[in-house]
Amino acid sequence: MTEGTPEDRNHVRADSSSDAPCWPQRLRIGWCITGVCVLVFATWSLVDSSANILHEELVSTIGSLLYGAAMLLMGVMCVRLGGIRHVLYSPRIRSYRHPEYGTGIVVPGGLTPLTIFMVLLVVVGLGCLAVAAPTIYITDKSELPYGRDPHATAIFMLVGGVVALIASAVFVWFRLPTTVGLYPQGIERVVRSRKLRRNNATVQFVHWNDIEGIAGTDIVTRSGYGDVRTPMIHVHTTGRFPPEARIPHDEEHTLAIVCTWLIAEPNALLTLIRQMSERPNDRTLLAREDAAELLRPPPLRERFRMVRHQEASR
Repeated sequence: MTEGTPEDRNHVRADSSSDAPCWPQRLRIGWCITGVCVLVFATWSLVDSSANILHEELVSTIGSLLYGAAMLLMGVMCVRLGGIRHVLYSPRIRSYRHPEYGTGIVVPGGLTPLTIFMVLLVVVGLGCLAVAAPTIYITDKSELPYGRDPHATAIFMLVGGVVALIASAVFVWFRLPTTVGLYPQGIERVVRSRKLRRNNATVQFVHWNDIEGIAGTDIVTRSGYGDVRTPMIHVHTTGRFPPEARIPHDEEHTLAIVCTWLIAEPNALLTLIRQMSERPNDRTLLAREDAAELLRPPPLRERFRMVRHQEASR
């Protein structure tokens, strides 16, 4: 275990054990109940918007749709925090024929909390603009409560919508879309980024024979509300990565794969990478048409059972 200095807010915790899940998927009842309640409110709001459509109430319809969409995204986040994630196998994990490395598996980017928050900002921003647009043209104040100015409300909604859209654009600009490819010859990691108006792609390929070790780690972010752990895989190699080709968390001889950037279940991805590194005869499995099935995680109930057994054996 590598501890950071007391002043550091981030440090990496290594866990090289392969007998148990490196990142246990615990069921948190409180978060699940909260998520279900939020989803119920979201459903109620979306149903209410359909009633407003029948009554031709444009502003109320937009407001209900906005509230329902925002609550829906918040409910999904709560359910994921409760441990209900990676429930179904994603068809986006597919077989791909690389022009240089042959046929293998491609793992694209996944639904991260940052992505959900970014979409939430877009929904809020567009909703505010949609509500402000018809309100700003209201000239008849006779049906409004005394002292209420629709133009002031519209300006407030307009500013809020613009701020939300700008914030979402900032998140889009600075995020690092990542793709990981597993081929019979090795691992390819592609990280796309932006520099000014140019889109750049940092491509790193590590041959299986050049791998010295693979470790499951945690990026631990310390805050006043507790530690936030982000699963990450460290691939230690004999080769050297130049500084200009590295991303945050990379080291001179270490390739970092941030699991929350990918759609695959972290433990399944770590297990497969270790298997391919330690068993050369199994690498040809990556070239099969059904190779993507190698990343199918165990059923959710089994993952919860593994966590209970792991905690009981301590």
